[in-house]
Amino acid sequence: MSPPKIDKFRQKLVDFTFSLLTLHSSRFTILFKSILASKEISIPDIHNNVYNSFTEGRARLFGYVINRKMKIFHNGSVAHMSLTEEEMRKFWFQQGDSEGFVNYPLQIKKMKVSAMFTEHTDFIRVSLRSRGDIDVNIFAQRYFNGGGHKNAAGGKSFMNMADTIKHFEKSIKEFAKEGML
Repeated sequence: MSPPKIDKFRQKLVDFTFSLLTLHSSRFTILFKSILASKEISIPDIHNNVYNSFTEGRARLFGYVINRKMKIFHNGSVAHMSLTEEEMRKFWFQQGDSEGFVNYPLQIKKMKVSAMFTEHTDFIRVSLRSRGDIDVNIFAQRYFNGGGHKNAAGGKSFMNMADTIKHFEKSIKEFAKEGML
């Protein structure tokens, strides 16, 4: 599977796993729960293995990013966070440790767009998320040679971290002036 298909599959799997624990389930989910139960497969164990399997380093990294690295601007409607390779080493970063970080600022009441910049050897990975009608796919295509879909997109920057963040902030202002934010 290609990376976008893997990400969509992973999200559907996580959504489905979560639905196993809720009261509001489709007929399919109820049937699936009964099959799992008949095989003596523990739904809470599945949930714990998916959602409660992070390392201490990941928990500390998350706290650091939210507390020290999150910048909110554009009247409280846009946030960005960043992680350098040095910071990732400091917190014993493992592949996937920053998964989902970009979504957290969207829990803030007025937030419309969230970005996460992750430094790699030759580039900065740009992850974008939005709520409602804000199309980060267009934003990613226009400013970071990327893509995705309306509320989740990404791209790459070949500038250093400071210049990437400046480019993002400038691009957000331009995007807003066009009525896109």
